[in-house]
Amino acid sequence: MIDIVCQPTGRTHIDDIQTSERVILPWQHRHCFTACQTSKLRCDWGYWIIRQTLTEIMLRLCLPRLFVALACVASLGSSQSTYLEQWSKRINCGAKRFTDTLGNVWQDDDFFTGGDGYTVEAEIPNTLEQELYLASRNWGKGEDDPKYTFRFQPAGQYKIVLHFAALCTCAQSAGNRVFDIKINGETVAHEFDPIAFVGWRMALRIEFSLTIDTAQSIVIEFPRIRSQSYVNGIEVLLQDKFPTTTTTTTTTTTTTTTT
Repeated sequence: MIDIVCQPTGRTHIDDIQTSERVILPWQHRHCFTACQTSKLRCDWGYWIIRQTLTEIMLRLCLPRLFVALACVASLGSSQSTYLEQWSKRINCGAKRFTDTLGNVWQDDDFFTGGDGYTVEAEIPNTLEQELYLASRNWGKGEDDPKYTFRFQPAGQYKIVLHFAALCTCAQSAGNRVFDIKINGETVAHEFDPIAFVGWRMALRIEFSLTIDTAQSIVIEFPRIRSQSYVNGIEVLLQDKFPTTTTTTTTTTTTTTTT
């Protein structure tokens, strides 16, 4: 069987065809296919038409739609990423805006109630993010509402990351500064003592998960138990804008920062 493809070529007549060769016939000589019968060559013209028609349908109809679909998927992915980043916040507690080693931008200290900013000139040996851990917001005696309030956050699944490093030389031992951590009214850490975990002037990073099913504020509180409460950095990171459960908070990890 000869595989016939119709396109411009130098061939002008069916008699030039050898039985064993693959030929390209000019479209204007398609009438020559009738000569195949006398030359005992099998030319399945009907099959060729069907194959060519299906190919054209695929190219003209399906392929453009495929490109549009791929473009839409890429656009949705980019839009989703932009939305999540837009509603995520990183706060450099007690200090100013900076960009960390991963390229993340941390805002000036904001959204807090009460407390005082505190900074030192030192080195935190177990982290590369010195600017984050060399400042904190502290709440002392008489301050009964130590918190950060992130208003009008959209429904979704969040990762809450809190950063701690005890800086004051007046409290270098475990047990000196102990406090609770609450997220939207639920206690997620009781009698929390960062120094007991990692020691004085060492970085500590803890994570919590939070799911809210309606747009609302996210409130992170640090009620004092002994002496002062403090926090060095807060990340409120929107992970997914399509929540599937009701509001909950659960501790996910507790890790020291070593990068």
